Amino acid sequence: MYFDSSLNFEGAGAGVLFMPPSGKKLRYALQLHLWATNNVEEYEALLHGIRAAVELGARCLFMRGDSKLVINQVMKESTYHDMRMESYYVEVEKLEDKFDGCEIHHVLRRDNEEANFLAKLASSRKPSPARVFLDILDIPSIRLVEGKMAAPTGTISTSTYVT
Repeated sequence: MYFDSSLNFEGAGAGVLFMPPSGKKLRYALQLHLWATNNVEEYEALLHGIRAAVELGARCLFMRGDSKLVINQVMKESTYHDMRMESYYVEVEKLEDKFDGCEIHHVLRRDNEEANFLAKLASSRKPSPARVFLDILDIPSIRLVEGKMAAPTGTISTSTYVT
């Protein structure tokens, strides 16, 4: 699974690309209708991909993204500077337990172009092309309660697959 995010004047978005052993790619574009920093967007992309992998019944997940900070935080090679980032990490950690095997790796931007394209598509608010799942997230998929992680509150408000 490759993931990326995009923030521009039109909006924020995330892209997730699955490349299962079958060879048939699954493409997801996630429009983020919420205030978000680049790091929040990257975490939302990562969480969206992990949750989709769980729903698809994946047993092993190899994740790749070009955000060094998010990758390093998930790998515990970097610390958190605010509770929100830690809450995203806690949610990732909980979801990782749903797999028999799980790895995350940093890739260069040039090796993440398709996920980047999907993220830019989502942030542009343009209609989704054929064979791309389009979802909209209106609120963050995590929330803080008295400094502790609570159950995710974000819900995907729409989900369409254009054929």
